Amino acid sequence: MSQGPRRHGPKFALALPSWVWYLAFFVVPLAFIVVYSFGYKPPINSSSGSIGLDRLSLDNYRNALSGDLFDVFTRTLRISLLGTALCMLIAFPLAYWLAVKVPSRWRVALGLVALVLRRSGDCSSDVAATVAAAERRLRPVEPRTSLGLHMPSTDAPRIALVPDRAPDWMSDAVTAGGGHLVAPAEAEGLVWSSPTDADGLAAALRAAPGVRWVQLPWAGVERFVHLMDDDRLWTCGKGVYAEPVAEMVITLALAGMRGLGAYARANSWSPPQGTNLLGARVTILGGGGITESLLRLLQPFDCHITVVRNRAQDMDGADVVLESDLLTDALPGADLVVVALSLTPDTEGIISASEFELMESHAWLVNVARGRHVVTDDLVVALRDGIIGGAALDVTDPEPLPEGHPLWSLPNCIITPHVANTPDMAKPLLAERITTNVRRFARGEELIGPVDPELGY
Repeated sequence: MSQGPRRHGPKFALALPSWVWYLAFFVVPLAFIVVYSFGYKPPINSSSGSIGLDRLSLDNYRNALSGDLFDVFTRTLRISLLGTALCMLIAFPLAYWLAVKVPSRWRVALGLVALVLRRSGDCSSDVAATVAAAERRLRPVEPRTSLGLHMPSTDAPRIALVPDRAPDWMSDAVTAGGGHLVAPAEAEGLVWSSPTDADGLAAALRAAPGVRWVQLPWAGVERFVHLMDDDRLWTCGKGVYAEPVAEMVITLALAGMRGLGAYARANSWSPPQGTNLLGARVTILGGGGITESLLRLLQPFDCHITVVRNRAQDMDGADVVLESDLLTDALPGADLVVVALSLTPDTEGIISASEFELMESHAWLVNVARGRHVVTDDLVVALRDGIIGGAALDVTDPEPLPEGHPLWSLPNCIITPHVANTPDMAKPLLAERITTNVRRFARGEELIGPVDPELGY
């Protein structure tokens, strides 16, 4: 499992440590203003004509370099420097606020500071070129959202619900959040109801140039990644379905580890089989909402749990958290391996023959993420040859799994037809997410379930 792209800093050419920006845009201007206010000026030694350390008045400058031209020059220079310092001092707190609050935040923060500098007329040619590039990337979509800022609205947010066949409960969810349903051409936000129609969404976005926010229905967004950019806010059903999907993991794990699949297929009394989930060693691939819910549900089982995720960080209920390049260390010794991560080019085929060889011969694999996480042909071999104990799959590749596929006939394989979250379960959960995000969008608050266009989830 590869780690995928990592962000090591702002995505523009002047990516410097934060202390450099702090020094440049706050400390230096503030120091200049203080020195200027108390009358400290670069003095000129009257005898040698060189710069000295003594404190002199403006008359000394006139004596050193006489003439009206010097007087105009020094006055203009002082006013220009003071103006620049004041602009930078004002711009820094604003840029810092934008960096915390606004998506694509470093780009917008740089753009604001750059625009202030440019308007003050104190940019060098090199800085001006950088500023111009930043300006070109700031795409105003309408007057009250210039610079791409998501500002609170005093009016009901204009939301398009597309495609037209969207169910009534979704339109009710939009209006419950205070949204006003409009045609795409008039919309500032768009709620997309189809989990598969990427071409339809592309057409809808072309017809909706003013849209600044797009809400997708499911947690998996791999079908829409190619449409995503930094010019809009993108949110999905991330975390909405975590509870029912985590419950399904427990169901499939118990069914597989306790032999219920084999018992259900038997037509006569059969010998005992199965292992306990109680006290088992569990490895979970993925660190999102499903894993967070699953960690909580597994607490009564007193399992030793290892989580493998893109970035290692503490998680409540996990005994060990490993970065994704250490997946091979997390498979040996595990009684249960759960796949619950987003599908990206880096995670496709993450479980293949080499991973099955590392697993215990009694271990069960549970997949509630995407079928393409597992190489199906390698899984068939692993199950048929007893390399692993079994597999419980709510998702398959291909999906739907065709009739006659070998997985259907294997006694150590349990298959459910992608029902970890059914439509009846999804409706109230997704409706609440839509309502909440419409309300937050109207207030200019951070939206729930953001999608990172670079990472693809």
